[in-house]
Amino acid sequence: MANGKHDIKTVNNHSVNIQNNLNNIEIYKNKIEYYADDYITNVLGISHEEMIGNPSAFAGMMKHIYMHLFKANPAERKTIWVTGTNLDLDNIELLDQLWDVYTGLCYRYQKKPTILNFAIMVGVANDTITTWINGTIRGGTSSAHSRAAKRWKMESESALFDGATEKNSIGCIFALKACHGYAEAAQEIRVTTGTTAQESREEIAQKYADSLELPEPEAPEL
Repeated sequence: MANGKHDIKTVNNHSVNIQNNLNNIEIYKNKIEYYADDYITNVLGISHEEMIGNPSAFAGMMKHIYMHLFKANPAERKTIWVTGTNLDLDNIELLDQLWDVYTGLCYRYQKKPTILNFAIMVGVANDTITTWINGTIRGGTSSAHSRAAKRWKMESESALFDGATEKNSIGCIFALKACHGYAEAAQEIRVTTGTTAQESREEIAQKYADSLELPEPEAPEL
């Protein structure tokens, strides 16, 4: 059993880590805002209003932030398996806070948040985040990594669902099907003629099939 001194040290280290994360996120937030503004103003040469609803420009901004802030120096990589980010992937608390900064940019410029764009911004492989969600690494589905990544996925899904239900966005509907397993219920199409009641496609097909089976009329005697 750990003695009291060890327990106090553990608590103190945890408090230091929390404070470091708070300090780091403020630094990162300011730098992310700086490079976002730099991309809009100096690279694209457009106004912030022109960024709204511009998906390609937003994706470019994510890449710009990554290149200037999160891209790892190849000389500093310890092994070939290390990802291309300078972030400590063990520090899920910081990554979770960076997600909140990222989604803040999304909502400002009316862009649906996605794990894919977040992965581009911070330089983490999208497949890596998927393994966190599935719990195949990082301690299973009850781990801090899995809980955080599931929250990101849930927020992404929620934004798409709002777009599909409130604006009937075809793009949102497609993304829900492709990324989140949504499926539309089959709809019965009925045909109405001027003199008959509504008929389904199956009823119409059966009616014409029955008519094809009727015997041909005999030729009249001349």
